[in-house]
Amino acid sequence: MVALGKLCGAHDSVGAVADQAQSSGSRRNMTAFVHLPTGGNHATPEQIKPITDALWGEALWQQYTRLTIVRNPWARAVSWWDYARNELGQQMAFSEALKNTERPYWFDANGTRQAQIYLRCESLDEDYQKFCTERNLATDPLPRLRRGARDPRKPYWEYFNTEDQQTVADNFALEIATFGYRFGDPA
Repeated sequence: MVALGKLCGAHDSVGAVADQAQSSGSRRNMTAFVHLPTGGNHATPEQIKPITDALWGEALWQQYTRLTIVRNPWARAVSWWDYARNELGQQMAFSEALKNTERPYWFDANGTRQAQIYLRCESLDEDYQKFCTERNLATDPLPRLRRGARDPRKPYWEYFNTEDQQTVADNFALEIATFGYRFGDPA
């Protein structure tokens, strides 16, 4: 998370923008992770842990607080499709994009949670403020660094037909059950 990058020490690894004033892609101490898919950015805990264990010992993993952000899987699917089309230039049908189940950021292969703290995208500002307050960290507002190109006035559920809705429900059943997500207008 970009906002926490500024709290990291000079020897900590920061995989994305370290502060709001820097351009996207500014990284620090990522040499050990560059061989991973996406060069270490968005790497899963299962990809990161063996490297940290080998370089700094297994105890380090337990000393750190592991935090991640979860998002409604249907909203995330629309966002991924938008990103693939507009940032990666992959012109694909929406139904085709839903076959991307991404990597398991939240659970390992056995379904075990990988983080101690889960901030919800839907209440990210509030969850982040609470996280910082509980740890006596500065509670600066979260920066908004990337926004998709799709029409922001169109809610995610309007992109789905019944079959597409079920595809996401099947692909992300564990996330849906664990975090209590539902499809559709929360109102």
